[in-house]
Amino acid sequence: MRPHRSLNHSLVPFRPTFLTLEDRSTPATLTVNSVFDIVGNNGSLSLREAILIANDSTGNTKFENISSKDDFDLITFSESLSSQTLTIGGFAGTGFSIKSNLNIETPTFARVNLVTNSFFNDNSIFFVAEGFTVSIDRVNISNVVGRAIQNRANLTLNDVNITNCVTPAILNFGEITVRNCVISGTRNGAGI
Repeated sequence: MRPHRSLNHSLVPFRPTFLTLEDRSTPATLTVNSVFDIVGNNGSLSLREAILIANDSTGNTKFENISSKDDFDLITFSESLSSQTLTIGGFAGTGFSIKSNLNIETPTFARVNLVTNSFFNDNSIFFVAEGFTVSIDRVNISNVVGRAIQNRANLTLNDVNITNCVTPAILNFGEITVRNCVISGTRNGAGI
């Protein structure tokens, strides 16, 4: 039989601690599959809902199974929306307020057309808030009663067509890069 060992009770008690790890959030890819300018939990995702989700950097959204962090989220469009027209302005006459780092792009196979049906309270389809980096790629924007974009951030437009704006198409207070874009048909002022 083995001799009985006495326990040394003078040892320092174990105290667990938490280690701080790096942020492990990943950007969200949000696929728009609705042509309607709506917000609701109806099984589809509108462009307005996708932008609202991307703006919510806490990850707390009212939409199921979708969360976002403060990285560069990507909003893209379902193949079923290829060459479709999304009529913007049916939601209380407001445009899209972008308040996050965000890329909005249509797949290379076809563009999405954004058309307005009303004057916007903030007078822009896209309002890009200060302090963010945003890119918009391969989108057509037309028949704008106000302006297409008001930018206060770092904005890049790639292969974007903006036509038929009542006011200047882009009001810029930030940094803007415009590549392979067409801006035409502005009635009351220049394109930018």
